[in-house]
Amino acid sequence: IFHSCIFISINRIHLYKIRKPTQSMIDFASVLLNACQELDCSVKGMKKLEKPENIEARCVEINRLENVADEINNRAAVELFELDDVKEIIKIKQIYDFFESATDHCEDAANVISDIVIKSR
Repeated sequence: IFHSCIFISINRIHLYKIRKPTQSMIDFASVLLNACQELDCSVKGMKKLEKPENIEARCVEINRLENVADEINNRAAVELFELDDVKEIIKIKQIYDFFESATDHCEDAANVISDIVIKSR
């Protein structure tokens, strides 16, 4: 699911002809990349469940990254309404929403992984 949100965000940037990504878009992408990498390592770690504490630590990090994304989203919303072009505001806001949704999905997946690890002990 989060892969589709990433794809949709990037596709919308292209379709909406956003010539230069905002700093918030760059920040969102960085946080999302880190969350996806942590999620990938968590899933790989579940195959053997040899070090559940490492998986738990990654899940905690994913939750922290989602909180960072929330902060980016709040800052971005304030900056967004400094723009004068209503069409541009709508386009950029939609892109932010897709990034935010993707980080939420990463957090949801991390919560499920964490529950599985806890129940497996």
